Amino acid sequence: MHYADALRREASAAAESLEEGLLAELVRQSLPALEELRQRERNGQSAAGGGGGMGPRR
Repeated sequence: MHYADALRREASAAAESLEEGLLAELVRQSLPALEELRQRERNGQSAAGGGGGMGPRR
């Protein structure tokens, strides 16, 4: 019984660590898109589809 409890605790800690790592990676990958939206808002473009043609990016 003690062995199963120890395994359960280890699995729980590993899952929590994995979850934290995945959240950190998600945030890291989202930052460029968030910065682009912020730039568009500063430039007066709407965040929803403003300027989405084939022209040069600013």
